[in-house]
Amino acid sequence: MDRAIWNGEEIIVEDIIEDYEKERLIKIASRQNQLFCPDINCNNILEYCHGTVRIPYFRHKENCQCNYAKYDAEITKYRGIKDKLYNHLKTNYNVLPDQSHINNHYTPITVFNGNAKIAIEFLDKNYSIEKTEAINKLYNEKGIAVSWILKSEHESKALEKYFAFLKRFAIRLSNENEIIVIDDLLNVKQYKWNETDSIFASDMKNIDDIVIVNNRIQITNFENEYIKWLQNKHYKKPIDYKRNKIQYNHYTYNENSEVSYNDENSTQYYGMFEEREYTCLGCGQKVKGKDCSYYWIAKGECYCKKCLH
Repeated sequence: MDRAIWNGEEIIVEDIIEDYEKERLIKIASRQNQLFCPDINCNNILEYCHGTVRIPYFRHKENCQCNYAKYDAEITKYRGIKDKLYNHLKTNYNVLPDQSHINNHYTPITVFNGNAKIAIEFLDKNYSIEKTEAINKLYNEKGIAVSWILKSEHESKALEKYFAFLKRFAIRLSNENEIIVIDDLLNVKQYKWNETDSIFASDMKNIDDIVIVNNRIQITNFENEYIKWLQNKHYKKPIDYKRNKIQYNHYTYNENSEVSYNDENSTQYYGMFEEREYTCLGCGQKVKGKDCSYYWIAKGECYCKKCLH
């Protein structure tokens, strides 16, 4: 356990190990049975444990199965990621571990961003998506934003064969259709799907590259990299589109077909895209295709040049 109550105040174990004098006092309090479980339905005596192998932690002095104890057992497989991420985020944000925002559930990390709360949750491929959706619903009822991190037992660079699994979680758990994956070596990648079913994967990063953007966790500069990827890979000109049985504006293109802009048909199609009006995703203004940095034909949306530069 990462938390205990001492003299009516909450003690966080990661903060104790950074203060030798405070840790000495906590050890004394532990021997004198002055540390208590913070679970509202428990309040049993805790002891402070600081060995040479494991990082410091609290545990019930006598066997207890309160909600906090059950959560602590479940979070064990994510503890390395959780502790590393908590210590990173607390250098720039107001964060607390193991908070109880919803009944019978503990949030591994909570970020307090102004008036907003951001819950950071962990899952792996054995986690029930029905359970995660139920947790999401409870957070939404409390007005708390939630970001999920998927722990992979595989190296992130080998995750491509798990895209179907990743996509299922990203689309059902995130309004942005994205998810962060952290492997056992603490390598970090972020994935995002768009409406054409294409996937963007960030470069390999580390936990220190995780930041808070628009009340969700994200890899540093991820949004800009994603926009550049859209711009360069998918939305340059009709000749550059992936055309595998995808129909835009009632015109169907064949896979890998090359279009010369000098022929009559391609000039007609290209001119239509250039003159059509799109809604800028950045400022909401109506702009023509020729004034966009890229345009999204299937959705009638774009980023105007002003918003991208």
